[in-house]
Amino acid sequence: MGRLATELEDAGYIRIEADPKDARARILRLSKTGKQLMLDSLKVMAELERRYARSVGRDRLGAVLRGLAVFIEGAEQD
Repeated sequence: MGRLATELEDAGYIRIEADPKDARARILRLSKTGKQLMLDSLKVMAELERRYARSVGRDRLGAVLRGLAVFIEGAEQD
């Protein structure tokens, strides 16, 4: 996790700060660039969802998304 956080900080997406309550811990915060990337990503995801819904229908898309959620929950338990 530490290496990934450092890479994200180097890329300008997060800031790593010392935790004032625990000298061993670090607090990760999104930078302005990181926040914008997150907002842009959400817009892209919403557009993709609209396109898929038009293509296969909302009900089928909903079934696929529910299936993926079940799959992810199962993978997290392993």
